[in-house]
Amino acid sequence: MSEGICNHFSLAVSDDGQEFLVTPQGFHWSELKASDIVLCHRDGRVLDGEHTVEPTAYFIHAPIRTGRPAAKAVLHTHMPYATSLAIVEDGRLEMVEQGALRFHNRIAYDDGYGGLALNHQEGDRIADAMAYKPIAFLGHHGVVVTASTMATAFDDLDYLERAAQVQTLAKMHGKPFREIPR
Repeated sequence: MSEGICNHFSLAVSDDGQEFLVTPQGFHWSELKASDIVLCHRDGRVLDGEHTVEPTAYFIHAPIRTGRPAAKAVLHTHMPYATSLAIVEDGRLEMVEQGALRFHNRIAYDDGYGGLALNHQEGDRIADAMAYKPIAFLGHHGVVVTASTMATAFDDLDYLERAAQVQTLAKMHGKPFREIPR
């Protein structure tokens, strides 16, 4: 989950989600300290903090929170196994193993890709594709996980990558998945 420096996590600190803490641009996860986190407004203004924020963080995180009070924490990453599912035709996390089952009916799939989220249209398109599902696989891009707390979002993010890893490894056998008995 420390893939490069372009993953970003945010946490709403106002009830309406208009103000949120977000990871700054240009830091590897191993370098971040609590004092590096930036307080931003939905419109992109930095309200407190010494660092800049990658523009895609504004254009992805802010629209996802609009109308979604439960999306206090928004985590966007380019983790290798989950992203590998996002780049293959009809890539889906299949409900064929215990770890994946926790995500049943909780994942949206955005198979479009408009490039880097450097405008409101791309962020709004991602948010619309998510509807009210807390997790999205972004075609050609990565994943977004949302939750009411950072701990819950991070737990889902970790399990999501592990479920994608197991599925990816199982596909290497070249055999069909076994269905889980109902």
